[in-house]
This record gives sequence, structure tokens and C-alpha cells, in this order.
Amino acid sequence: MHSLSSCICQYDHINSKWFKRWSDLIGVPNYPEGGVPRAYRKLWEWAGILEVFRQRGKLQQGMKGIGFAVGTEPLACIIANHGVEVLASDLGAGEQVEGWASDNQHAATLDAIYRPNIIDRQKFNDLVSFKPVDMAHLEDLPSAEYDFAWSSCAFEHIGNLEDGLSFVINAMRLLKPGGIAVHTTEINLSSNENTIFDGHMCIYRKHDIENLDRRLRLIRCGIENMNWDAGCHEHDLNYDSPPYFETGRPHVKLELGGFITTSCMIVVRKGG
Repeated sequence: MHSLSSCICQYDHINSKWFKRWSDLIGVPNYPEGGVPRAYRKLWEWAGILEVFRQRGKLQQGMKGIGFAVGTEPLACIIANHGVEVLASDLGAGEQVEGWASDNQHAATLDAIYRPNIIDRQKFNDLVSFKPVDMAHLEDLPSAEYDFAWSSCAFEHIGNLEDGLSFVINAMRLLKPGGIAVHTTEINLSSNENTIFDGHMCIYRKHDIENLDRRLRLIRCGIENMNWDAGCHEHDLNYDSPPYFETGRPHVKLELGGFITTSCMIVVRKGG
């Protein structure tokens, strides 16, 4: 039985052994001054993705993984350091989503991905490759090639709610039977009806994720057990608001476009 599956970011996770294991390895600066560096939902996303793969035996030599919209995140380095062959992908030069490149979150080369504090350069070069990939067009990628796939808060930026869900479904073609995909995205905690439907960033609702599972079943895939508990710790209720990281509140829940939201992790399994 796996102890971590599909779930919503909550503050209690910050005190878990799995979160501490991966956050210590990743290392996140205390930003901004006065903030709480570990109570940060992006760090939760990365740690959660890694822990899901660890628990399911994917972080070992001989495995192959593909990451989407990797930006400058540390996951490719950490995964490769376990002996895994990794294809890191992102939009090609000149195709950046508005706001990403200016925030230094776009990985155009392997140099942008490499973390010398995590993995030896020669090992990195041997195991990690980079390919420009538009998440809306996966046709050129091979079927049943990878043991696992991931994306961290990326598919809500593709265009609209349907575009993001289509990506999750289409990406399952790339996995071998029994493969695992882990995606994080925005989840709306204050409405299951009104939301942000399209544009630079969408916010998914509970029923969007439930409908995604039904559609995945048609292609012999499914979302692993979903825990919808958003937590009631003080830091789950006292959300951050713009300008972010300047209120002194942990960045676990936040106000976004008039909604209260946080990160949601979806674990998708492909049938054998």
C-alpha cells in the first residue's frame, strides 16, 4: 500500500518524513526575508512528485522518465542521480508562455537544468537529455517509451481547462504498461462552479478532476485514490495574497484571481 497518492497540498505535509527528506535535498532559500521557507507549495509539489516515484520503485537504475515544462526545477537532476535516464522537456526558444522566460523558469539548454550540488556533471550528461516539447502537441514523442512522467504546475498554462486535461490524457500514450504519471496543478478551494477557464493560467475544480478520471478510464488509465482534504491548520486557512511572500504568511494556500487555491497532485496509473 502506498502512503502518498493523489492529494491537495496541506500544511500537515510540511511536518512529514517524506517532505523533510526531499526538501533537505532540494534546498529552498528563505524568500523573501521573514518568510517561512519550507511552508511553500512549490516545494511541496517537487517533494510529493519525488516521493510518489520513490514509493512505486521508479527511482532506480534502468528506469526512464520524461518531465514536461521543467523550467529550471531540480527534479531532473535528483531523478537522474538515482540512475534513471531522463528526458527533460520545455517549450522551444521563442515559444515561451508569457511571464515564464522573464522569471527565469524556462530551460532552453541542459545548463539551465544542471544542479552541481545534486549530481556530478558527467553522470548528468550521461543520463539527462533535453528536447523542446509543446505540451499541446505530443505527436512526435514515441509510444510506451517511459516508465514515468511528471509536470509541476504546468498544464494549467497550456490554454484553457480542456487543453490541460487533454495533455494529461495524451501523455499516458508515452508510458509503458504499469507506468505512472504525476502532475501538479492549481485547484479551486472556494468554488466548484466559477473559476478561471482560460488564458495565461486556469484553475481546476474538483469536478474537473473527477471528470478527468472518468475519461482516463476509457483508455485503461485512472487517477489513484484522491484525498480531497485541504487541511484546517491555521496556515491552511490563513492564505497568502498579492503581493505574495510579503505578508509573512506561509505560501500554502493563496488568493488567485479572486479564488482561494493551492496545489493539487494527481497520480495517474496506466493499465498493465
